[in-house]
Amino acid sequence: MARNDPQTGPSPTDAWLGCPSDAAPITVVRASLVMIGGTHHVAILRELRSGDVVLAGGPVWSRSIEDEIEAADVFEGLGLVGDHLVYLAETALVLATSSVDDVVDEHLRNVAAEREKERAKAAEKAAKSEAKALRDRTIAVYFTGSDKKKLGVELRRGPHAPPFLKLTFGAEWERERFWDWLKWQEHRHEEMAIKVEEAGADEVGRELLYEMLTTEQAVKKRGLGAGGRRPLLFWRGDL
Repeated sequence: MARNDPQTGPSPTDAWLGCPSDAAPITVVRASLVMIGGTHHVAILRELRSGDVVLAGGPVWSRSIEDEIEAADVFEGLGLVGDHLVYLAETALVLATSSVDDVVDEHLRNVAAEREKERAKAAEKAAKSEAKALRDRTIAVYFTGSDKKKLGVELRRGPHAPPFLKLTFGAEWERERFWDWLKWQEHRHEEMAIKVEEAGADEVGRELLYEMLTTEQAVKKRGLGAGGRRPLLFWRGDL
């Protein structure tokens, strides 16, 4: 439930707009949030002040709200309208109460929309940052080279990191043969990285090639080999 209410209580929580540092009289417009009798009152105050002393003025618009969260949202929204708070205060002096409510609510909706845009942008930025961090942590296989002398398979942690393991092949079919086995070893990438740190890339490369050959033999014994240059062409990683 909400209604206009010019009543405000002592010791308000204030959002200041243009509070002066000297004691010269100046008009200050601010938002106020107080609780009176269990009800939250949000107000726009227009005051003539000399330092901390209020010489004249008071609420030009207020709203009584039962729900604490709703009241806090309205108060926060008034604090975020910036210089428009002065405009709202001037509007409240010349328009009817219902018209002022409409103007205030429109400004609050605009503030809420802007906050939602900022939250969405922040969430999108965080998601992109996390996705990038995940890519930089994830080990993947990359094919390199464009001729028979430079054909290779590399394992890198992230697309831009140097490879920690690289195997080269003399022909494209040789690389494809190795890939027929390697593509089913994704779950072992971290294990491979650790082994490279312990034993070196050359040793791990030899071990992987030997394991590929052993797998080819096991698949052939089961009568599941594809034959030809790529015996694991139709293999699906199971033994």
